Amino acid sequence: MTQENTILLQRIKKLLALSHSTNPNEAAMALQRAQKMMRDNAITMNEITLSEIGEQNEEILPALRERTLFSLLSSIIEGAFGVTAILHSQGRKYTHVSFIGPRSRLDSACYTYVFLGRQASIMKKQFVTAERERLRREQRLLIESFFNTICEPRGGYEINLYSKELYIANMLKTAQQEINNQVRRATKAYMRGWLSAIKARVIAFAQDLNEVKRINFYIAHHYKDLVTSRSRASRMTAHEFSSYQQGRNDGRTGFELLHGLKGNSSPALGFNN
Repeated sequence: MTQENTILLQRIKKLLALSHSTNPNEAAMALQRAQKMMRDNAITMNEITLSEIGEQNEEILPALRERTLFSLLSSIIEGAFGVTAILHSQGRKYTHVSFIGPRSRLDSACYTYVFLGRQASIMKKQFVTAERERLRREQRLLIESFFNTICEPRGGYEINLYSKELYIANMLKTAQQEINNQVRRATKAYMRGWLSAIKARVIAFAQDLNEVKRINFYIAHHYKDLVTSRSRASRMTAHEFSSYQQGRNDGRTGFELLHGLKGNSSPALGFNN
């Protein structure tokens, strides 16, 4: 849209707003002028409606490509800024998300999405490191205890082929795949908890009905083949639930996300170490 068209649409929208004036003469005159400008420039009401809504795309960070996680992150932005998120995919791989809403709030919404995504990536990396070290430490203690038991004179037989440390190293290598699987599942649960806690603290943006209709009209116009999908609920093990609770605790105590009452001010973002 050119600058000239933008100015023209703004003038028409101001006239249409005046057409609802309590002064009958002023309202009638404003409506006539708006209709004339629309006829002269071949502008439809659909174009005016669509001009109020914009769209911005953001990539999905590699650390959040798990569908449950980036869906949660997107829903946080939807609630905080009164926008709609549409997820895009190529085959089974999700590539980016489109935020659709009033142009005045899109920049803040996308900035917050990027900020939250980066912070989530940091929290995920820290948890993975700590969880892997914890599981390796637990596994080493179990292997060492087993080694000491079977090498006791009364324990049966002695292992002569490996030293204690070499035996433990080999057993840890054998157990590495299971450790990785446990870390992956625990990390997913932790991040679900962290994002869920932040989502619970966000005050939903108060959208008026007309704004919702304009967003829906935009989506219907630009995304005629849109498909809606739902995630299936999954059960957690005791270990995963513990990680989920840890994530919720960290999310409740470490993050603040605020927006202006009318959506005109930028969000206040902060993270407490």
